[in-house]
Amino acid sequence: NYHERILTSRSGLVFLSLCHYEWPLWISEEEIWNGAVIEHMSEFASAVAQRYRGKFAGYIPVVESGYWTAMMTDWGRWWPATGKERAHAWWKLYSIVGRMLIGIARAVKVADSNAIIALSEPWAWHPHVSLADQSRPFSTLLGRRDEVAERETGTDQWGGDPSLLQIIGLNFYNNWGVDQGWPLSRLLLEARRQFPEQRIFKRLRCRNAGWKHG
Repeated sequence: NYHERILTSRSGLVFLSLCHYEWPLWISEEEIWNGAVIEHMSEFASAVAQRYRGKFAGYIPVVESGYWTAMMTDWGRWWPATGKERAHAWWKLYSIVGRMLIGIARAVKVADSNAIIALSEPWAWHPHVSLADQSRPFSTLLGRRDEVAERETGTDQWGGDPSLLQIIGLNFYNNWGVDQGWPLSRLLLEARRQFPEQRIFKRLRCRNAGWKHG
């Protein structure tokens, strides 16, 4: 079909996002809160990675997972928070999204051990959210110690591991960092300090923008 032909012509050039601001259309809210979605999405990722082994440049398990979680909880803008009088707490949902992120990445690696895993997160998008909080999904996937996660959820041992993340994708959506003493050059140096073992890519918000190696 059309998509198969496009993939063949661009083999090894495309990064595939497996979850981008949406749940499976058939999933129920109950399956989110009871964690069943983690297994569903991991099985989906495994099937895709097996079918297209070696065809993609890499996989992005979940796009902007921290921001996505905020939109579904504290800000109450996206399902399953939409229309609710009171949104669920960020940590309640992130404990599921974070585990799903790990489950997807691990499933891809089991199906295709040579697959590259990338993660894209906003970097310096809000002056009141620390860089440590903004970079939490990277640390979650890497299996790093997280005292806040342990305090809020009872554990920070969700199954992450350094082998599950090769590329740090940084999305820049505004320039507030300049006013806060964080110009782009300093932000990139901070990313390199936090993640010395991973490749760093940046994406600037502009027409026809894409990831650029930084």
